[in-house]
Amino acid sequence: MEAALERGNSEGAALAGVHCVISACDALTVHSLGLRSKGQDHREAVRLLSRLSIPASLLTQVRGVLGLKTLIEYDDRSLSAQEVRTLCDRARRILATVESQLAPRK
Repeated sequence: MEAALERGNSEGAALAGVHCVISACDALTVHSLGLRSKGQDHREAVRLLSRLSIPASLLTQVRGVLGLKTLIEYDDRSLSAQEVRTLCDRARRILATVESQLAPRK
């Protein structure tokens, strides 16, 4: 995502951000529940996440990012520069939250 942003490839950055969020969600649900969403409907990933003790704001951010996946991959409309920045910011926050949830406790 970051490399795509640096190269000015906003579409690639947005898609990488979506996949970053999907992978982070999978990591968290596999770690915590032993399950990951396997279907094409990414609402299932949100349902799995909602079974965990995570902030509601994280679920909202995940829904927002995953809601753009189809638009990015299949729609004729490109995301605006602001939409790409927002998506990438959300992806960074989601990843940081997941990493903190997965970090070993001392």
